[in-house]
Amino acid sequence: MRAVNRTWKAVAIVLIGLIAGFLYPLLSKEFGNPYAIVNGLVIGLLGSLYIVIIELYLVNPHNRRIGFLARWFRKTATYTVFLFFLILFVLTASRSIELGMNYSDYLQSDHFAKLIFQEDIHIIFLYTLFLSAAIIFVNQLSRKMGQGVLWNFITGHYHRPRNEHRIFMFLDLKDSTRWAERLGDEKFSNLLNDFFYDITPAIIATEGIIYRYVGDEVVVSWHTAQGIRNANCIRASFLAKLAIKRRREYYLGEYGFVPEFRTGLHCGTVVVGEVGEVKSQIAFVGDVLYLGSIIEAKCKAQGVDNLVSQDLIREVPLPGIYQTRPVSSIPDKRGNEIGLYTVSEVTFTSPY
Repeated sequence: MRAVNRTWKAVAIVLIGLIAGFLYPLLSKEFGNPYAIVNGLVIGLLGSLYIVIIELYLVNPHNRRIGFLARWFRKTATYTVFLFFLILFVLTASRSIELGMNYSDYLQSDHFAKLIFQEDIHIIFLYTLFLSAAIIFVNQLSRKMGQGVLWNFITGHYHRPRNEHRIFMFLDLKDSTRWAERLGDEKFSNLLNDFFYDITPAIIATEGIIYRYVGDEVVVSWHTAQGIRNANCIRASFLAKLAIKRRREYYLGEYGFVPEFRTGLHCGTVVVGEVGEVKSQIAFVGDVLYLGSIIEAKCKAQGVDNLVSQDLIREVPLPGIYQTRPVSSIPDKRGNEIGLYTVSEVTFTSPY
């Protein structure tokens, strides 16, 4: 599903690029010229594909250390330079073909000099600068706000509260107080940044939506259909553990230990809506969150890394690689007992 979401983003960026490329002839005052239309579409396609590759498929782990504005300016400058030279190349190649000239001869001709010094090349540069800045700004803002949050605000999807059936996972770092005292506030903050950064791909890969961070805890939500598909809500914590395991040497060298965590999962109906005027956010309200937090806290007392409510176990078709074991129970607000299960991966042994 992560690949599907990324594909839709890629398609959206390419469509924006093609539309912007189609409008390009208006800037060059050549809308009736078929060469200009083809040039615009080629520029829009190649330019948007370049942005897609950089933004969606190439991940630089060092970028998280760069501030919002610094990253925006850096990317905008990079994309603008690339797009400007792409436009220049496409224009010169097209003009040389249109004039029946060899490309190298065209670059040395008066036609090329006229393109650079007399035509509206500066407008094209400003056009690419504006498009690059706008695309990067919106993409970065969307990432900062969380998956789909910006779009939901724009469309007003949750302007009026609505009921939704969702799955929640409360993921909490083990022994955080002890490690905070040992590392100090600044280094512990760096640890949390590294930890949350490293487990995020596992959450996204399983279609989870990061709802909020609370100290050393992250709350993840799934629409029920996405959460139960392929046991995504269960797989998320195991994939996160694998991600941390792969970074074992880094954590040992940087912090002197490898972080571990506990998870509590529960499902049910919540009310979802926008709250706040000055600092708006999309908030979930319901007993599910209260019980999910209680379930996660119960992990320590039971000596397990994860607990899943019986309500969720009934809904998730678990693949054969997982097995469940009843552990305990907690009462809900009506006094009914909710069974709790821990999930573990099955260890297969060779018969030979």
